[in-house]
Amino acid sequence: MKNAIVLHGWGNSSKDNWFLWLKTELEKRGWKVWVPNLPKTDWPDVHNWDPYVLKGWDINKDTVLIGHSAGSVEALSILGQINTKIQKAILVSGFTDLIKEDVIETN
Repeated sequence: MKNAIVLHGWGNSSKDNWFLWLKTELEKRGWKVWVPNLPKTDWPDVHNWDPYVLKGWDINKDTVLIGHSAGSVEALSILGQINTKIQKAILVSGFTDLIKEDVIETN
């Protein structure tokens, strides 16, 4: 089944921006969608977010990771830790400052 994880950004929650709109639109098309409220968004740290995301969802070949702002950083961090090829990753207004350089280079 097609599924998506929508990761919000710095200082946001699952109810901000376009996240719930996207969830609704994808669900209308039969997708399973998770828009988690990531912890401590005032100063995000992928090391705090990674376990939360990895334990909360079965990431598989049909998964689309969608990250906005710091959520893009989290999507890249998750991709560096899984051994599963996903459908795709969509990064919106992302940056890489929260990820160590060696993780970026090897993935």
